[in-house]
Amino acid sequence: MVFIPMQRDSGATRSYLTAVNQTFVKWQALIFSGGYVTPATSAAAEVYLTANEAVASSASVHQTIKCLNSYAANITYQVGTVTQPVQATHCGNKYDLSTGLLLDLTGTSHKVFLVTKIIDTVNYIVEWYFVKKPT
Repeated sequence: MVFIPMQRDSGATRSYLTAVNQTFVKWQALIFSGGYVTPATSAAAEVYLTANEAVASSASVHQTIKCLNSYAANITYQVGTVTQPVQATHCGNKYDLSTGLLLDLTGTSHKVFLVTKIIDTVNYIVEWYFVKKPT
């Protein structure tokens, strides 16, 4: 599963340069590292973008990738989780990424994604948006 935008995503796309030697999946959560876009990991403290296309960069070339600004008008996403979501337990709480493709409903160190809706308890899908960190 990936972070699929559900609403308020029109006009929020922009191009960025990728880090070298990276593979990007469409709708994968992304962060900046050394000034370049790279796939997010479970250590991501804040997610700024999602990939709007699949791209692979070589060992020496920074590719251009179209990305969706995850903060533009609080774009809502549907995303898969690594554990079964429970309405009474998970809705209204913030969680970490498991990878740039999944949410970890047991991780609360970075709290990058707010869950407010359970879409599917069988296929482990939740919905809402990325959380901005206070500056």
